[in-house]
Order: sequence, then C-alpha cells, then structure tokens
Amino acid sequence: MMHKSQIDILPPEPKPHSEQMTMFERPAKLLPNTMLAAGSFSKQLPPNEKVMALSWKQPFAELMLHEKMETRTWHTKYRGWVLICASKQGYNFNQVHAIAGDKQIVRITDFLGRNNDHWLQHYRSGIAIAIGKLVDCRKMKKEDEDKCFVSYTPNLFCHLYENVKEISPLAWKGCQGWKQLSENDKLSIIVL
Repeated sequence: MMHKSQIDILPPEPKPHSEQMTMFERPAKLLPNTMLAAGSFSKQLPPNEKVMALSWKQPFAELMLHEKMETRTWHTKYRGWVLICASKQGYNFNQVHAIAGDKQIVRITDFLGRNNDHWLQHYRSGIAIAIGKLVDCRKMKKEDEDKCFVSYTPNLFCHLYENVKEISPLAWKGCQGWKQLSENDKLSIIVL
C-alpha cells in the first residue's frame, strides 16, 4: 500500500498511449514533497490553493536558488507555496558583510562569483525570481550558519524551504511582509 507522501502527482486514469495527456494538459493535484515540473505553476496546483509572496533583498534572494535556509527576525505559522521576490532595493556590500559576518561574506562572494566592485549591478531586482514551499520555521542553531549564509544569531528564525525553483522573471511590486497572490497572479508563474 502506498502512502500519500510517497506519491508526487496523482496519475490520471490509464488511457491508451495515443490518448494520454501530458501533466500540463490536465489539472494535477500536488501532494506533500512534490517536485515542481517546468511549465505553468497554476496547472500544478489544486484550485484555490493559497500562494503567498515575500520579498528578499539581494543577494539573499539569489541565494534561495542555491538551497539557502532563509533567516528572519520573526516566526511564521504559514506553510505552503511562496513566491520569492527580489526587492527593488538590495543590500550593498558593506550591509551584507554586517549581516553575514566575515566568514559568510567570503562564502557569498565565492558562491555567487561576485565581489565588492559594482555589487548591486549584478543582481535582479524588482521582480519575482522563484517559487518554493515553506515547510517549517524554527529558531536558528549554530550549525545552521553555512546553510543560512549568515553568522549565528540566537534571535533569528530559520524558514525552511523545499523545492525552490527558478521562474520566468515577473515584474513584482513588493511590500513588507506577506502578500497573497490572486488567481491571475498564479497564472503568470512559469517554472523554468
């Protein structure tokens, strides 16, 4: 017997090979731990599933595409899909250094191939760049530093994401805190 957590996408009823539909031609129901496929995001969701947007300042938005464990000063009970938006205003090199600390600023610049010359010119801003599933939120631990790309700070919370995928960039007017996407917003999301 298969448990729901072992199934990524509910398969359609079997049809003759010539009549089979692709996953983008039929509505698919996403279950926990589902991997997103390239194409329309909204066709991979159950109808009316809540999707929230949240803004990140660069370079931390870009790092989300590299399995960064997000840190925030606040806890959240929200679990579900999050549109990852790169805010219009990013951090300058000195601000990132102050947030990340000596060890992590070296890792960030090595990891993303950037240095302090023209720091902000290399990053996308004012757009949504990815979609991911927020699955947990907990206090930061000392051993989280490398996954978070910031020095350990006991008052930070780790927001744990799974299945973060780059999307076709979308113009997005960010806001502070959470913003719920409309059904039309969800239709605009194309997973790369």
